[in-house]
Amino acid sequence: MMICQPAAGLRKCLVMEHRKKADFAVVCQELDRMFPKAQMITLVCDNLNTHTKGALYTTLPAEEARRLAKKIEIRHTPKHGSWLNIAELEFAVLGRTVFKKRIADKEQLQRELDAICAHRNVQAKPVRWQFNLNKARAKMAWVYPEIIKKSS
Repeated sequence: MMICQPAAGLRKCLVMEHRKKADFAVVCQELDRMFPKAQMITLVCDNLNTHTKGALYTTLPAEEARRLAKKIEIRHTPKHGSWLNIAELEFAVLGRTVFKKRIADKEQLQRELDAICAHRNVQAKPVRWQFNLNKARAKMAWVYPEIIKKSS
């Protein structure tokens, strides 16, 4: 799982064996630990069926689930828009570094990911989002044909 704060250039990876509701709840708890003073955290996720507030309620004690559900606002990327997911950009970097190596076990993978994330976090390289509304409309013209016609 990838946690990324694009404007600050912060990222953190959590190695999980599965992508179940309990794993998503762990990510939400980690976000809470990372940003304890935040009143609201906006979490952008892909459309996996476990990425819901319901996952908190089925996994955590009711009071903790309610507290996190109030603090974390979940937004989903478009179903056919994985290229809009900034975490995917971070995974691409990992693909060129950590994932090219032979990894013996989960613990070694977590150590490797922690090291590359720490290195990138020290550099504090923010994500430079180069996609704008016009580019999005051009790429997604098949989804928004009326908007394209009106803006032309």
